[in-house]
Amino acid sequence: MKEYNIEEIDREEIIISFLFDKTSTVISFLFSILLIALIFLKIKASVLIDKWGYIVILFILLLYLTFNKYYEWNKNKYHKLTIKEEDLYINNRFYCTISNIKSINISYSVNQFESGWTVYLYRYLNSRDYIIKRRLKEKDAYIIAEKLADFLGKTIVKDN
Repeated sequence: MKEYNIEEIDREEIIISFLFDKTSTVISFLFSILLIALIFLKIKASVLIDKWGYIVILFILLLYLTFNKYYEWNKNKYHKLTIKEEDLYINNRFYCTISNIKSINISYSVNQFESGWTVYLYRYLNSRDYIIKRRLKEKDAYIIAEKLADFLGKTIVKDN
């Protein structure tokens, strides 16, 4: 299943939209509810009262793991890049001039709960890079980066 859609509207506009797979979130949510219900049913009330802090931490951790994919998708689900007179507008807001974009970067990040490739616009004079998407497969990251590099006339840089 394709996780994104890239639509190039002439040479002045490109739309990148990401699709959301609800099944993993729903299954994870049902598993979390089942686990919490099992804990409440199997543990005696006196032990439950003594360990309430651990249960709250477990519940918060399960919520994070369940809804992290949704939060990430919601934050980066749609990007409309428009070029108007050497200026780059992202989602109808001015981002910078095209000459300030140094490259389209791809980096691999690994941490405890999520890993994957990140595609972002790297700027010269400012540390405010624009992240297109995190947690991508390598092939998808390269395809998106190639489309953006062709659209903006920039090079692709793979970070280490």
